[in-house]
Amino acid sequence: MIIVNAKFEVQDDFIYEYEELVKDLVRDSKQESGNVAYSHFKSTEDENVYLMYEIWEDEQAIASHNNSEHFKYFSSQVKEILNGPLDIKVSQTV
Repeated sequence: MIIVNAKFEVQDDFIYEYEELVKDLVRDSKQESGNVAYSHFKSTEDENVYLMYEIWEDEQAIASHNNSEHFKYFSSQVKEILNGPLDIKVSQTV
């Protein structure tokens, strides 16, 4: 299993837009083959910070997800509303 943790910091003026955009991504990603879990969280300490927690069966499942239409759309839209680059951490079971 592979775990992906992604941290997003959203610009103040785009909180609502981001939250609407991410709903579709989470819904569609949960339906993908090879997805074990896909959850989205808002920080309790900073209203502009969001966390994505994903569990995938293997690298092939992640590659398929990264090439999906819903992921490509989200990625193309979210770039403009973040305060900086994503902070992504990937780990796997041992």
